[in-house]
Amino acid sequence: MATSDVLAAGRRPPSRSVAADVLAAGAGCLVADALFNPLEVLKVRLQLQPDAEPRLYRGLWHGLARIATDDGVLAGLWAPGLTATALRAFTYTGCRIGLYPSVRRALVGADVPAERAPLAARAAAGAATGGAASLAFCPLDVVRVRLQAEAGRLDPRGSGLLVTGLRAGHAPRYVSTLAAFRAIARTERGGARALWRGWHLTAARAAVLSSVQLSAYDTLKLAGKRHGGLREGTPLHVLCAFASGIAAQTAVQPVDTLRSRWMGTVAPPTACLLYTSDAADEED
Repeated sequence: MATSDVLAAGRRPPSRSVAADVLAAGAGCLVADALFNPLEVLKVRLQLQPDAEPRLYRGLWHGLARIATDDGVLAGLWAPGLTATALRAFTYTGCRIGLYPSVRRALVGADVPAERAPLAARAAAGAATGGAASLAFCPLDVVRVRLQAEAGRLDPRGSGLLVTGLRAGHAPRYVSTLAAFRAIARTERGGARALWRGWHLTAARAAVLSSVQLSAYDTLKLAGKRHGGLREGTPLHVLCAFASGIAAQTAVQPVDTLRSRWMGTVAPPTACLLYTSDAADEED
């Protein structure tokens, strides 16, 4: 059977390995996540800001404008947590998406095209790869959330304190990505286990995200070809990826907020779900 026939049937060419799937997914997600890091920075700050009025960030456009004005476009929106974001994309997201075809085939058989696999099998495969990858790479998530949450501009007078952001008036906890890993493991309760803080929430988020996104993608591709007159190719892939991404992010938003609040503070876990600015400062 020709390679084009195999691809059209939704199966992987024999020469393409699982490692190639993971590397391709990781590389693609690295570029996408780095490009959209400003939205992730804003999302984390919206989730972690105190509920008291007046709020520092009052929504998408106000938040983007406020951060860009206070800290600069590059330093304020793109730089925070960028290294951890790139590492997370290449590892966690690469495994979450790259391993999905192999796990789906293991559940339904190698000869069953992706679009014809039962929805339950597709959802189970997505949940399995998402949950496992999130557990393995949870420390990257913790560090990323911390760096994005506490970023701000230092006092130009040399006081060493932040003058913008959620932690204005306090000294930065972490000076780099590597320093964040070290500080969390050395100074927080539980030692290195603190890097897996919120693992249960990040695993739940990833399982829901993957099961909805990946199963919806396969389903939408089939519907697009059967009923929408679309042919296999880049436009179909982009359209399905966009729609399935919106559905998945909407489904995980409540868990995502809980995860960010749990990971983003050094307060005891019982205080994380009732996040306040004071709770985050108790460890200073």
